[in-house]
Amino acid sequence: MTTPQYHEGRIFAGSMDGYFRALDARDGSLVWETKFGSRRWNLLLYSGMRATPVIHDGKIFMGG
Repeated sequence: MTTPQYHEGRIFAGSMDGYFRALDARDGSLVWETKFGSRRWNLLLYSGMRATPVIHDGKIFMGG
């Protein structure tokens, strides 16, 4: 799991299962999630997300 980032009532974080998620900061409920990379890349060569998201000018930047 990456270091979570807080922005405008949401918490953003990547995880070792390859998903990037936004959670509601008040109750922890899932707001949205998206899968990063291809299935082959995640299963064979990579074990999830390790970078910390960066939030700048209302945009979220996430590396691998």
